[in-house]
Amino acid sequence: DNILCSCVRIQANGYYGSGSIFQMLEDEIIIVTNRHVLQYWEEDSYVTFFNGAVSPAVLLGTSKEADVGFISVPAGRFTWEELLAFRNIRIPSKADKEGMRENPVEGEKIFLVNMAENPKRPLKEEGEFISPLVYMEEFQMEMLYGKGNAVPGMSGSGVFDGYGQYLGMLTGGNLT
Repeated sequence: DNILCSCVRIQANGYYGSGSIFQMLEDEIIIVTNRHVLQYWEEDSYVTFFNGAVSPAVLLGTSKEADVGFISVPAGRFTWEELLAFRNIRIPSKADKEGMRENPVEGEKIFLVNMAENPKRPLKEEGEFISPLVYMEEFQMEMLYGKGNAVPGMSGSGVFDGYGQYLGMLTGGNLT
């Protein structure tokens, strides 16, 4: 359930998507999402956290190669109690990975977070890992491939394994 505490909804110029708390620093919270979620970013864009807290944010930048970007939220806008409830995503370190496989195996459960339908009540959606490193023509790169229930507005949502470790983010979908 700690994965829900790392998820956010990003609102930009009438469009919205999702993201994950990438890193919590002393004075800012860094959020990762898809570049296409940030393409409409303006000064009045904002972030809604899993607990309903809302804050403006600043665009830090987006990648030219991959569908990824980062925004920053000032930590001073939140109480200590709120900050303690937030969680950054868990990316296993090299030491953590010793003895672990690099990616989930086919058929293993994965989890996505639906902040799209109701940002104040995130839902954990279960999916299934299909294959690592499938070349996706639309993105011109190899990506992890899985299936699950994703709705519009979930772009940028974190994808997690059964241990709550961050595998990546929801970047695209199809109906098959």
